[in-house]
Amino acid sequence: MSKTMSDTGPTMRVSLEGHIDLRSVTGFLERWPDGVTAGSRVLVDAAGVSACDSSFVALLIEWLRRARRCGATLEIARLPQQALALAQLYGVDALLPLAPESAGT
Repeated sequence: MSKTMSDTGPTMRVSLEGHIDLRSVTGFLERWPDGVTAGSRVLVDAAGVSACDSSFVALLIEWLRRARRCGATLEIARLPQQALALAQLYGVDALLPLAPESAGT
């Protein structure tokens, strides 16, 4: 995780890698960055996710809830097509705040 500052507050970047499934998702839940406060921006870079199941979609929705609870924003960059297809299948794709250039990469 890295942290930078912008005019609107700190941006915290979380890069995800590997398999995210029912067995591994708990470890990824713990990667929520410390110090997220009102005005923070959490940028989740999912380019390194090599495989996933619906647990990954649930992780992203949980992180979105955490961000909203503390007044921060969350954006997802480079969401793998597999994860986007799962989100569409379950009807939650509209909930995921995707970076405009990254949907379904």
